[in-house]
Amino acid sequence: MKFKVPESILSIKPYVPGKPIEEFQREYGIDHPVKLASNENPFGCSPKAIEAVQNALGHMNRYPDASSHQLTRKLAETYGVQPHNIVVGNGSDEIIALLCHAFLDKGDEALMPHPTFLMYEICVNTAKGSVVNVPLGGFDINLDGLARRIGPKTRIVFLTNPFNPTGSVFDRKQMEAFMAKVPDNVMVVVDEAYMEFVTDPE
Repeated sequence: MKFKVPESILSIKPYVPGKPIEEFQREYGIDHPVKLASNENPFGCSPKAIEAVQNALGHMNRYPDASSHQLTRKLAETYGVQPHNIVVGNGSDEIIALLCHAFLDKGDEALMPHPTFLMYEICVNTAKGSVVNVPLGGFDINLDGLARRIGPKTRIVFLTNPFNPTGSVFDRKQMEAFMAKVPDNVMVVVDEAYMEFVTDPE
């Protein structure tokens, strides 16, 4: 059999993950490497997480709770929103993919800084959308450039704060100024995967 693969899929640049930690240890002779690029906790799992996993082992024959019932209610309570405002995914990659497939039609544009996290581009392409790259301003996201590039086909704008890969940040005032320029029909996705490293309260 020969299946036709769309050009939007064939043109995707593969995501290249970092080396496995075991290979890194062998190559450099380091006993306890810290992989900041992978956004991993160098201190290990919480004992509460280990206990929860151990308690769940006896129920592995059951389907998992796809709606994350208890977690969504606890998050909603913590952040003062309704449970239906919370979407739980298998890491940020899945949430990014869900957003692209839910809100992009063929030809719709998704704006993003360039360079940035490659999964934005991959997910936009698999959803048949069009990627629009906006060059950085030095090592910072060019918020003004992104705002100027919003057009009638724009549906999503991806931002990372702190910015992956340079680590720069934009503050509340800059964010509010940017949002004031964004039309109501454009979704702004703010990826805060590295926010635990930020000490600036703004």
